[in-house]
Amino acid sequence: MLPTILLNSELASLQLLEQHIHQYCPQLKICGKTTSIQEARDMIAEQLPSLAFVEVELPKGNGFKFVGELAELNFETIFLSENEEDAIKAANSQACGFLLKPYQPREIITVVNKAEECIRRKRKNIDHQDLLRHLSQQFPPYDRIGIPTIEGFEVFQVSEIIRCEGLQNCTRIITKRKTDIISSYTIGKFVKMLEAHHFFAPHKSHLINLAHIKKYYNEGTIQMSDHSHVPVAKRRKSQFLKLMLHSR
Repeated sequence: MLPTILLNSELASLQLLEQHIHQYCPQLKICGKTTSIQEARDMIAEQLPSLAFVEVELPKGNGFKFVGELAELNFETIFLSENEEDAIKAANSQACGFLLKPYQPREIITVVNKAEECIRRKRKNIDHQDLLRHLSQQFPPYDRIGIPTIEGFEVFQVSEIIRCEGLQNCTRIITKRKTDIISSYTIGKFVKMLEAHHFFAPHKSHLINLAHIKKYYNEGTIQMSDHSHVPVAKRRKSQFLKLMLHSR
């Protein structure tokens, strides 16, 4: 069962959500419920849930900000709101789901099933990274990275990676050998993993290996060794040029 926290400012709505979860989602174990942000913060820190249902508009705060402040606790979030426009914000925040009030049992079942899949995938990624960390300790001469995919993970030398391209909540990896690798990691995750390996993010949706740059065009594009062209955002152009001049 997945330990779950409920945060909803309206007591009646909170009780209805709890009732629906008990009736339609027995795989969830509600280990805390509250109408208070502070109580929810304490519950999450103590219980370390796998999933949290969080209302967007709260009397003393905002659900998106609240979850962002607790990101290091690594739980999945389903946002709740009466406003359909909040669904877009929830997607942009990389939440695993969104529920529009008033709650409908079928929608709750669908969003919980999606959350389960997100949690399973995240756990697999953690297991894969633990395995790869072990491998790297056994074979330190190889500068390698594990890329989680739908089937499992693939291992590459960092020098083989030409570039990464963000695709919503996934990332396309282009290497010397393959061009169709889709990873379950976001582009932001790859930025953190690869920036120390002479990679640079010229655009919010692109990460490039500086060793594979062939040419830079003044209008703001970079030609890579696979003959692709990557855009350079205006606010990152100066940083990119300084980095390239410094590396010479």
